[in-house]
Amino acid sequence: KARRIVGVVSVVREWYTDEGEEGGGAVDVKAVGEMRRAVDLKEMKHLKDFVLLKQPRLSVVPVPDLIWDTICH
Repeated sequence: KARRIVGVVSVVREWYTDEGEEGGGAVDVKAVGEMRRAVDLKEMKHLKDFVLLKQPRLSVVPVPDLIWDTICH
């Protein structure tokens, strides 16, 4: 039940909605790879400006270079 980063994806199609679909849309992604070790979001509490940590649920978000380097470290 822990919220963790387990892999990396790249966006191949940005936000879109399907005809007739209510209440949402989609982002198409392609798997790039897995993290060597799952990174628990609790480990990233100090990254106050990271939008992923401000959302009530996990989502696809852009990751600035500085935060990406921190996650990979």
